[in-house]
Amino acid sequence: MATARRSKRSAPPTDAIVLSGPPTSLHATVTVENTSEGRLAVRGATLHLDDGTPVPGVAGAVISAGSTASLPVRVSLDPTTAPGTYAAELEVSGARRSAVIRVQTRLALSVSPDEVLAVAGRHPIDLDVANDGNVAIPLARRVVAPTDDGRGEPGPEVTLEVDNPTTLEPGDQVTLSGRLDVPHGLDPARRHAARVPVGVADLVVLVLPHTETETPS
Repeated sequence: MATARRSKRSAPPTDAIVLSGPPTSLHATVTVENTSEGRLAVRGATLHLDDGTPVPGVAGAVISAGSTASLPVRVSLDPTTAPGTYAAELEVSGARRSAVIRVQTRLALSVSPDEVLAVAGRHPIDLDVANDGNVAIPLARRVVAPTDDGRGEPGPEVTLEVDNPTTLEPGDQVTLSGRLDVPHGLDPARRHAARVPVGVADLVVLVLPHTETETPS
């Protein structure tokens, strides 16, 4: 998938088309005039990046003779494209116009597993973490989260400590190895949950109801 690069050329004209949004969902509205005597079918659009790379876009309309229509256009770039402003040209129905791409920040982190069952005590854990967004995300050595049994008041905290904290760049992935500490003394008649932060994602830790003579599997 194409990645835009910042241009060193002069500022684009004030009437340039502006495409904005996260990298995989850039949107703009383009005015198209049909000066012919027949209907004009618009099928698709092409975004020409500053380095010459063409990127196909989604657009479609049938415009009556002599009419003007406002046409929504959507284009997808590489999901790791950094936030910022980029110069480009947008081609619709054979006509190319100056364009500005304004890529917004997209925070997206996936964690696997994202949900675990646990009992009180310390447990080893491995987490596969991938940065699916377009900015670097720090992963801390130690994080905590309160337990919740549905009564509204935060309970004792679950702690996650990892041996290899890092800052994960866009498109990268890592396996975090560490330990999960689940507090003792939780009400065994209730289900407890903790949403442990892993960057901008959550690891959900569940402690199920059990009798004190049982160890849940």
